[in-house]
Amino acid sequence: MPSFETYVLRLILRTLRFVRGSKTPSLEEARKRFRRVGNLTKIHSQVNITRVGANGVPCEILHPQKPQENKLIFFLHGGGYTVGSLDTYRGWLSQLAHISQTTIFAVAY
Repeated sequence: MPSFETYVLRLILRTLRFVRGSKTPSLEEARKRFRRVGNLTKIHSQVNITRVGANGVPCEILHPQKPQENKLIFFLHGGGYTVGSLDTYRGWLSQLAHISQTTIFAVAY
């Protein structure tokens, strides 16, 4: 099994296929590309995802099978309020939760 670093490097290289080009993509095209990148990483089978709300803001908690006690990753996705969502990052976050055995609290804004 490849190392986590190798996995991340491969993901970055695959991502570059979607973003190369000389012209700036339209907002819809940028969103489409982000969704494609999100589909590259599948949700880990040993991570459970629970949808919750925090004062009306949708959130997700990603639970690995054997989480470390007193550890939590608080995740806010990037995208400048234009691209990206938890749908884009859910697979990657599940892999991170599994590899780190850390619960992740992710905010969907």
